[in-house]
Amino acid sequence: MKKTILILIALFTLGTFTSNAQSPKFAHVSSATVLDSIQSYKNITAEEQKIYKDAQVQSEAIQKQMQKMQQDAIAKGDSLSDFEAYLVQGDIEKKQQDLYNLEQYMQNQLQILNQRLMQLMEMYKDAVAVVAKKEGITYVLDSDSQVLYADPNAKDITNEVRTELLKMDKEKPVLE
Repeated sequence: MKKTILILIALFTLGTFTSNAQSPKFAHVSSATVLDSIQSYKNITAEEQKIYKDAQVQSEAIQKQMQKMQQDAIAKGDSLSDFEAYLVQGDIEKKQQDLYNLEQYMQNQLQILNQRLMQLMEMYKDAVAVVAKKEGITYVLDSDSQVLYADPNAKDITNEVRTELLKMDKEKPVLE
């Protein structure tokens, strides 16, 4: 928030001292509205949810297997030979390794999705830039972040940005 205030103060100060410069034009865009209408974004968020759900199901299954192994070992008690106890301990350690591998796999999948999301955000920035240039707008603020004041008559370019990003996403989807 402090950064936003400092940037705005700097912008207004810069505008005051530049006599030959054109007065800045501001507009705002709702990133949530735009992104929620883009198929690549929907696909990324759906894939992220699927990764978390699948990992949870797998994790619970592995943990149940570990609990069963431990309960079986406890039930057999003293009747387990040292070798059998050693085997049970090895099986439990394998399941712990499976949990670790599952976590690593999930993190890798999420990292790939994050890279795709970053690509989409670059496309979003490009779409904002295209619309801003067409409209002669100097600065575009995101209306979903904390804005201290926005004139009710301020230019809202959400629909124009959405149209531009839909076009870009159709031409080159980030995730199909």
